[in-house]
Amino acid sequence: MTSTPLLALMTIAQALVTSGPNTSRSDLPKAMSGSSPAPEQVERVIVDFTGEHPQRWAIVNDGVMGGRSNSNIEVTDQRTAVFSGFLSLENNGGFASTRAALGSKVLEGFDGVVLRVRGDGRTYQLRFRMDGRFAGVAYQAEFTTESGEWTEVDLPFEAFQPSFRGFVPRRVPGLDPPRIRQMGILIGDKIEGPFSLELEWVKAYRRAETDEPA
Repeated sequence: MTSTPLLALMTIAQALVTSGPNTSRSDLPKAMSGSSPAPEQVERVIVDFTGEHPQRWAIVNDGVMGGRSNSNIEVTDQRTAVFSGFLSLENNGGFASTRAALGSKVLEGFDGVVLRVRGDGRTYQLRFRMDGRFAGVAYQAEFTTESGEWTEVDLPFEAFQPSFRGFVPRRVPGLDPPRIRQMGILIGDKIEGPFSLELEWVKAYRRAETDEPA
């Protein structure tokens, strides 16, 4: 199947939500929850739900391949967003995701991102794409959550591995932060049942330079 029908299918099926005050409701490296960048690091908010960093979020589930999973993303009165739904393993399915476009070169000069999330104890993936296409290679890293607890998850860019349809493709370049055009969150932990991940913000960070001892 070519990318054009897939893109058309996504356009028809996706649910969109805008990050803002007027909105209604394969082995991968794992990041350690609860760790956050050191205070001396330079940070920039790239995603929040206050209306200062608006994005339109699309839902992309395994229904594009015949699966039965469902999901939704909704902005709360507390200016967070909840990505929730039901992960189904029927019809060879097993993933649910949401994604948003990022501005050109918004991550240039940074070393990674940190997310403030409240999860359900399940494992999720943060995913980046270096183009605006629906399909193609994504770069992803897993992170675990603590049920009902807010945590900050540190994901350096070097932790991300390329993936294409569940496999690690050969002869593809590494993740290049200035080229990142999309960011997404995906659940595909092969555990059927409900899930819920609350996101407050995503910040990019740059490690502070330290002077070498004389």
